[in-house]
Amino acid sequence: MQLEPQLPRMQFHDSHIIVILLVLFAICFCKQLLETTNWTMTIIERFVEKCSCCACVYPELGRRGLIVYCFLLPITYQMIFFGLQTWSKADWASSIIMTDPRLNASTVTYSSSLARPAVVPPPLGLERTSWYVEVDYMFCVMPFALAASLSCWVWVCLSSNGDRYSQVLDKDTMWDTEVPTHLLAYEVAYYVETFALNFSMVAITSSGRSFVEIVFASVSLSFVTCVFLSAARHTHADNAVQQATLTALFLLLVVILVLIWGVMLQRTCAVAKYAAPVHGLLLFVLVGFHFAASGTALASTVILLRTMVTVVASVLHIGILVVGRNQACRGA
Repeated sequence: MQLEPQLPRMQFHDSHIIVILLVLFAICFCKQLLETTNWTMTIIERFVEKCSCCACVYPELGRRGLIVYCFLLPITYQMIFFGLQTWSKADWASSIIMTDPRLNASTVTYSSSLARPAVVPPPLGLERTSWYVEVDYMFCVMPFALAASLSCWVWVCLSSNGDRYSQVLDKDTMWDTEVPTHLLAYEVAYYVETFALNFSMVAITSSGRSFVEIVFASVSLSFVTCVFLSAARHTHADNAVQQATLTALFLLLVVILVLIWGVMLQRTCAVAKYAAPVHGLLLFVLVGFHFAASGTALASTVILLRTMVTVVASVLHIGILVVGRNQACRGA
């Protein structure tokens, strides 16, 4: 009986929980932890007591729900992953094959969560110098979850009543060049989240490529997207040069996406074919909104849109974790 060749695998173990918890603790370990907690409870109590209609209560409760969801996203991913690992009887395994471009990836198969595959030597034609490994899906999405948690925590701190950054952001703050310099912390955090989002999406749609290719494609997409994110605070409605530059960058974004989908997309995988359009749509929504903002949008609107993009991307990742990527891509 001839066994199918299996790739060396980088697995997500229980010990990685400690690292994730330490990162979340580092995010929270600051003077503003108690201040923000107290502020959150005060706001909720104030709205419950003073609002006489449900229309006043529900938006604030929804905002709190988004904050809790984004901040606890790393824990949510871990609970789903280890819950499926412990109780699920279906094939929920999800992983990404990263390989040297010289390797013929069609000779390997994805592992299953139902049984541990036998490890056999590489088949004929695979040089021992080739780098190839099967990476658990969690290693691709966990950086995004941590980045989303970090950016959420930063804008919550900037919106709090702390002594140092009192109401840097509120519902009436205009997203223009007059915003406080402290906003740079949130912008940098969201740039990191944008890269992590692109990395996770490119990785799950282009399994079988090298790590360098995935990072390079993610950096390219993130660079163009972040230009639009930073341009949202500047007025360019009457500036023909700026409009032409941003239009050229938009076309560049389209070209990069087309190249990624044309060269790196794993066409034989149903997950990749459905996730790629969602990724493109999220980027177009981000870019289009920030281009139209032109220094006239409210900070609350900008943050809400960015948060909703985070929610959509995270729900997609959760869906793939629950369904299992490998059963749709095995043999690809």
